[in-house]
Amino acid sequence: YLSSTCYLTLSRFQSPESNSEFNINIQRDQNGHFIKIMITVDKVDTEIENGTISVDGQSISLPYDQKTIHIHKYGIFTRLQSRRGFLSVFWETQGSITDKVWTCRMIVSEFFINFCIPAPQAEAYENQCAVDSCNLLSFFFFLAATPSCPGDMIFTETGPALPPTCSNPSPSDITETISCQCPDGTIVNDLEEQAQCVPIEQCPCEYNGVVYQSGESRESLCESCLCRSGKWECVQENCTSRCKIESGSFFTTFDGRSYTVNGICTYVIATVSMKNKCYHNMHVRLLNYMLHSDVAIFWQSSQYIYVQTSFAMKLQVQIAPVMQLYVTLPVEAKGLIKGLCGNYNDIVTDEFMASSGILEPTADSFAMSWATQSEQCQNIFPECTRSDYGKFFFLLFRMYIKHILIQVIINSSIHFNKFSFFFPVPQCPSNQVFIYNMVSCNHTCQSLSEYDISCDVKGHPVDGCGCLNGQYMNDEGTCVSNIECPCYYKGKSLNPGMTQINGYECFQFYRTCSSNVSFTCVSGCYCQDGFYKDNAGNCVPLDQCPCMFGGQVYNSGDSVQVDCNTCICMNASWSCTHNDCPGKCQVYGDGHYQTFDMKWYSFDGNCEYTFVEDYCGNLNGTFRITVESVPCCEEALTCSRAVKITFKNTELVLRDLNLTEKTAGQNTISEGIINYSVDTVGLYLIVTISNGITLIWDKHTRITVILKSQWRNKVCGLCGNFDGNSKNELQTRSNSVVANILEFGNSWKVESCSDVVNQTFPCEKHWYCSAWAQRRCSIINQRTFQECHSKVDPQPYYDVCVQESCACEMEGRFLGFCTAVAAYAEACNEANVCVNWRTPDLCRMYSIA
Repeated sequence: YLSSTCYLTLSRFQSPESNSEFNINIQRDQNGHFIKIMITVDKVDTEIENGTISVDGQSISLPYDQKTIHIHKYGIFTRLQSRRGFLSVFWETQGSITDKVWTCRMIVSEFFINFCIPAPQAEAYENQCAVDSCNLLSFFFFLAATPSCPGDMIFTETGPALPPTCSNPSPSDITETISCQCPDGTIVNDLEEQAQCVPIEQCPCEYNGVVYQSGESRESLCESCLCRSGKWECVQENCTSRCKIESGSFFTTFDGRSYTVNGICTYVIATVSMKNKCYHNMHVRLLNYMLHSDVAIFWQSSQYIYVQTSFAMKLQVQIAPVMQLYVTLPVEAKGLIKGLCGNYNDIVTDEFMASSGILEPTADSFAMSWATQSEQCQNIFPECTRSDYGKFFFLLFRMYIKHILIQVIINSSIHFNKFSFFFPVPQCPSNQVFIYNMVSCNHTCQSLSEYDISCDVKGHPVDGCGCLNGQYMNDEGTCVSNIECPCYYKGKSLNPGMTQINGYECFQFYRTCSSNVSFTCVSGCYCQDGFYKDNAGNCVPLDQCPCMFGGQVYNSGDSVQVDCNTCICMNASWSCTHNDCPGKCQVYGDGHYQTFDMKWYSFDGNCEYTFVEDYCGNLNGTFRITVESVPCCEEALTCSRAVKITFKNTELVLRDLNLTEKTAGQNTISEGIINYSVDTVGLYLIVTISNGITLIWDKHTRITVILKSQWRNKVCGLCGNFDGNSKNELQTRSNSVVANILEFGNSWKVESCSDVVNQTFPCEKHWYCSAWAQRRCSIINQRTFQECHSKVDPQPYYDVCVQESCACEMEGRFLGFCTAVAAYAEACNEANVCVNWRTPDLCRMYSIA
């Protein structure tokens, strides 16, 4: 025992051969209590003084996380962990007094937690610490007064280090230590203050920062939810959705998949065959509005035209500042739609269904299959200059902001006025005013004489020029008083005064040649009846017609493999099997995820998160896979990723290039045994589990999980729910679908961590590296991978590559670029395109075994 009030070094490790450096200094008062503890890890200073914790001079609250350290409650103790896993420091504080502190380096911390806390084993721990050079100070818990516990929790010498909570009733870390726990049958209500213990049936739920008590309900767009036992039970209403075509080339399908089409061509946007529904080709003359037995057309504002049909199809056409189209179809059309707007079946993975009946791999080949005269199409891939790129980005950002604000306007009185920078007001005629939430109902001269059909429209808000209150728009687009308005009878305007009504005007309709799509007839040479022109220009019978797939021509009888299905070319169309295919989810680099349902997003929190599991908020489950980013370098970039795979009584830990196994005991029921195998193939370590799960690890940041179809719609986590619908992919642990990626990611923490409130990626911190990164990653879009471009869309992989390569100052020490290119190369390999892209100067191979 050392009694001293001097400022002493408790433990220090510094070595030129190792980057695992730390320094721990302490100072006691005359009573032996610690008045100051200073811990320096990875150049980050943490100070504990008078019960207050500060990091780099700033006072913090728990839990606290950043790229290099993690500070949180662990039983009755506070634990500081190095995110790189080489150090753990524990201390116990009662009020403002800290009377115990100890530090363990590397594996000793695990030994301490598992074996040292129970008082009878304290001596064994001291002996083990002596062997492993783990410093111990004042470790006589059984002589100290019983610590106090928050709320109505009770003290126990052997309890969960991380107690179950309402937000996480089944934590993955089941380690025991000296702790405070809830009485049997209750868990901690961590969503409200005071840390009260409640039965799980009384757990509240959280949504958008608002806490709802068990039994309370909420409603949102197309969804009603009831809070029950800490989880949301939601019922999806059968709502319509919109297909959006913005700025001419940006498509968003009915089921939410976004893509870009470059080219000058005529395409089929949507075609449908519905029982007892008939489509007519129309040529109409627009006045203020037109009413017909099958269609109603009117101006919503000076910028928008609205079309509504008798079979509930709605079109909203933006005329200015750029032409854009929004299509809404009734729910009865779900599963019957084909075309560039997708299938409208709530499944995003089959959106690229070609007109020939095969699932195309890229947007370009998919769009070309729906071209009405493909031989006349022109593909355009513009080279963006610096100024053009800025305009392009501003346009996309403006569209995004507007879509967000529309959702706000629908449910509130907020207008766009506060966002005039993004939505500059156009010049209106002298007698009109610009309105952000234009209402066309009863604002025209015709509405004074006849019922205004625009009053029946319940669509999205529009902006544009319109008349002031008390004025009405006539057929010439001029705002006039009601005295100056003409009269109308059955759609025909009659000048003011005495008028003889002799019927009303009829509209003429013209029929086009095609039964599927409309285009003008052109004279020329055509094949005889029963013959069709093939790709070579020859006239052949239908059974000899070729098929297109991935931009290539296949003869009748040829077959191709699409995922786990086989397609055969027959009569110019593909006949495909319909097997349920495995799902694939991956993460790499600084938290770039591709979910089972093909949604890309970025989230790189400073904690351990559920990658995929089948617990899904319940107490019972069979497996869980968690991931944690491990930082390195001065920039605290993610240079590796730690993985835990838990199933039955086995936990596999993949970290620091190695795999270790922890077994809690032996299975006693033979049918409950889950076997696994581990193989090393090239750079990758592959774990295959007998319950239909395969994990592939590149021993750095890239993790890929492949699930057999038996897991469809039975899993959850950062990988999504594997149900084919990407619109509900951001589903939180409490079973609520959110739009905010940070809210989604934070909900899947597996331990006590602080929430991520903002994210900054390399390109944002190192903007000067952007141009360099784009040139570096152009290998994905250029000749090296050209053969793969028609099989796997390179754009999302290129975008991730640029983000990863923006850490240009770390070139040679950071594997972000190589990992991003390798991800695209592997996707190409899965599409049977093998690309030899590595060279001695570019991501050369090293032995890491």
